Parts: sequence; C-alpha cells; structure tokens
Amino acid sequence: MTKYNGIYPVVRKENSFSAKEYPVVKFLPGLDVLFVREQGGVYEYLRDKDLPSDADGLLMYQASLQNLSEIIDYSIVHTPYGGFAIFSDDEFEASALLFKQIWTMCAEKLADDLFVLAPANNTVLFIPKNGQGLLQDMLDHGKSVYDLSAQKISLQLYVFSREKEVLESYEEQY
Repeated sequence: MTKYNGIYPVVRKENSFSAKEYPVVKFLPGLDVLFVREQGGVYEYLRDKDLPSDADGLLMYQASLQNLSEIIDYSIVHTPYGGFAIFSDDEFEASALLFKQIWTMCAEKLADDLFVLAPANNTVLFIPKNGQGLLQDMLDHGKSVYDLSAQKISLQLYVFSREKEVLESYEEQY
C-alpha cells in the first residue's frame, strides 16, 4: 500500500480547475490531468490540501496510472460511420488518452497514424489517418457529444504518430 492508493487520473478541459487549489498536470494543448479518489462509491476531485505533505507529483501521476490500469478495462468498438470509440466507465474514457500502449496497439492494428478526439469525459473517438473520408463524420459525432455533455473536454483534434509513438495536437481545431 502506498500513499497514492485509490487515486486515479482524469482528463479534463484545460483550466477547468484552479491550479491553486487542485493538483493539475498539463497534458496536451486543451487538456489537463486532475486526480480523483473514491469515497463511498463516488469519485471526488483531490485538492492540494488533501495531499500528504511529502507528496511527489510525478510519483502520484505514475501511481494513479497504475491504479487506473488495475480497475478499468478499455474496450474498442466500431462506430456507425466506420471509426472507433473507446469504452470503459463514464468517468474514465478520456483517461485512455494517457495510456500510450492503447494508442500504439491501435496504430499498429490499423497500420497507420490515428486522428483522436475526446469531446467529453465519456467519449474518445478515433480513425486511421488514411481514413480522412471519415474525418468529418467523426468531427460531427464529436461535436454532438460535446454539445450534449455535462462534462465537456475538447473539440481539439489530436494525432497519434505510429512512428514517434506520441499523441500530439493536430494543427487544426474544429
């Protein structure tokens, strides 16, 4: 047991929480990582004041990823328009962005780079980059999810490079 047991990372819209009150890790343009812990079956955001005095941000981040990998199974499903979506638990779909091995595996299976969109905490969409004919459908789907969601994340398009094995911001925002 470590002092970081029961702490999990969640991806949220950039600047949606004050970095003065919450431990916030800048992840990608438009995205921050915050931390939650389960209290009586409900996830609550971890505040700076709740951290141990000797908390180490990097160790907490690494431990939270390990903790999440032990409680969540991600599934990849086909979308009606020919793309893909990641499913797990409504609180943690967007956290799939944090797991390089998910994106590496998907890029290898599709033999291509990936366009990735995380419009809400419970929705992550992706298509192979060579499937640009699907891009507008994915963006439209993402926009409708974003508009209806209580927990909006981003309409920023990201790309996972199969060669570099990195997720990064795509130059255009929709």
